[in-house]
Amino acid sequence: MNLNNITLILGIDRHHLDELRWSWPTWMRFKPEIRDMPLLVFYDPEETSPEQADFLNEHPNLRFLPWKMSNARNQREEMITGFVHVPAREVQTPWYLKLDTDAIGTGEGPWIKPEWFLPDSQARLPAFISCKWHYSKPRYVIDLLDDWGDRTPLLAGRPRLDIPYTSESRRVRHKRVISWIFFGNTEWTRMVSGLADPDGRLPYPSQDTFLSYCARRLGCHIVRERMAHHYHWSHLRFASMKARVLEMGLTPAK
Repeated sequence: MNLNNITLILGIDRHHLDELRWSWPTWMRFKPEIRDMPLLVFYDPEETSPEQADFLNEHPNLRFLPWKMSNARNQREEMITGFVHVPAREVQTPWYLKLDTDAIGTGEGPWIKPEWFLPDSQARLPAFISCKWHYSKPRYVIDLLDDWGDRTPLLAGRPRLDIPYTSESRRVRHKRVISWIFFGNTEWTRMVSGLADPDGRLPYPSQDTFLSYCARRLGCHIVRERMAHHYHWSHLRFASMKARVLEMGLTPAK
């Protein structure tokens, strides 16, 4: 796999920049291939600036992009929506890698398999490659997306998912991904980004749920892997992440 064909995309605001100071040294130590990928960092200009993330300047192919979503209900929606629209609009490579800032590298070894990116038996390239997950919240979210899909021309001709759930449950169980590590097909992302509302909002503010839903209703090929221990990653809460980084003898970026 030619890593020049994969753009690493990060999204930062005040909180995520703090996390990135701790995760970045682990990526440089255990995932040095990241230096071979173009790096695109979108940031909330009301919360941070490229100058505050100048430790990223060690990357040889870095670009910063301001991102603001004036109609977002909250900061979470703004950043999550960016991970759909920014790669669709700005990435020039066939693939991109979205890494969450609370994911840390934990060891050396191969972590990208070229066969992930190959067509399946029906000659379909993957829409994305990401980490296995098995539920969404709230329990009615697939109903909400099914209703949205029925109003969306590209999806309306495809069957609803109609995934059952119980009234006692807080979640609906289904095969989806959790996108703390996410290799996206840029052309496919560009297509589904265009399904969002004219104001840019997603029908439900979750990148993983939205993309998983679109892929399944469209009958797309996706690759779901166990990414953490198998490929030397950990996805941790901030306090645990900091403790783990210090245990590895690393220090946060300044």
